[in-house]
Amino acid sequence: YYAAVSRDPGRVPPAFLPDVEGAETPVHEVKRKGGDLRYCQKCGHYKPPRAHHCRVCKRCVLKMDHHCIWINNCVGHENYKIFLVFVLYAVIASFYSMILIVGSVIHSAPKDEQLSSDSSRTLIIICGIILCPLTLALSVLLGWHIHLILQNKTTIEVCDNKFLF
Repeated sequence: YYAAVSRDPGRVPPAFLPDVEGAETPVHEVKRKGGDLRYCQKCGHYKPPRAHHCRVCKRCVLKMDHHCIWINNCVGHENYKIFLVFVLYAVIASFYSMILIVGSVIHSAPKDEQLSSDSSRTLIIICGIILCPLTLALSVLLGWHIHLILQNKTTIEVCDNKFLF
């Protein structure tokens, strides 16, 4: 988690200048409307392909995927692997916790049918109920990012194209 929070997502070098002579080649990304090379008005420099300006971080990020509120950082070229590993570990920990909770509830089932005021069993069940949607959400997030990796796309590119699958 600390690595995902503290790692820089990848800044656009301030000295980046596109090759003006080869502007007709498909290596350059141009604006949709005017056909000009992409220029960030807020940062005051040209943007390479797949770079976007984050309004929260107030900077341009290379291969920006999204700004994640849970790590309070952008997910981009330099920290995407760390973010993905963090989500993978969170999914594994959630499944492991679910297994422990189910085992604990089964193990602590009353042997006879007398009702006892076992508040710890109630607390374990409440934790399991809260953990179920969290595990599902984290699993969907991990699946989404695996899908994006296989398609070589970012979340921003998918949202811009309105193309999900």
